[in-house]
Amino acid sequence: MVELSQLDKKWLLKVKTILSKLLYVVKAEEIEEIFKELKEAINELDKDKKEKFYSYLKSLLIGSGLTPKEAQQVVDEMEEEGEEKE
Repeated sequence: MVELSQLDKKWLLKVKTILSKLLYVVKAEEIEEIFKELKEAINELDKDKKEKFYSYLKSLLIGSGLTPKEAQQVVDEMEEEGEEKE
């Protein structure tokens, strides 16, 4: 069991795992904060982990109330912006 309130958001971004990035999404307070901070952290993941992250993120967004189409649009935008920075 993980106590989210005890986890530091900056630490979650530094750890290079998919789970840490997803926990950051859950812990973040505002959607703008999520995407601003995550963009850089995601670029540090290898290709396979990035693909898994985006798949998990899409599921998380759908579970949060977005339609599958809306969730895919968010993921597509994040992937495009990540590719531009590489």
